[in-house]
Amino acid sequence: FVSLAEQHKHILAVFYEAIGSSESMRKLWEEFLDNFLARITMDIQYAIDSKLAKTELDSEIVARILLSSGERFLWEIVRGQNKKSIKEIAANITKVYMFGLYK
Repeated sequence: FVSLAEQHKHILAVFYEAIGSSESMRKLWEEFLDNFLARITMDIQYAIDSKLAKTELDSEIVARILLSSGERFLWEIVRGQNKKSIKEIAANITKVYMFGLYK
């Protein structure tokens, strides 16, 4: 998710502007996020149900945390405001995901 921001920076910059000025584009982005959230939630719930992940966690809350942080970094990268390298951002998100969620 984060590494794609750099790869498609110019397209996403236009999309970012459109989200701010177009209700239909904002709704389209929210729909994308909702679908992505549902998929992440399902994956996490599968890991919890399979006893691969910590069972005391709520799959939707964890998915929202991961998606929100990823989206925040995505827009910082697109706007050229990221202070850390994409590699470092991705590595840290991965560590939080792997060691915070899984047993």
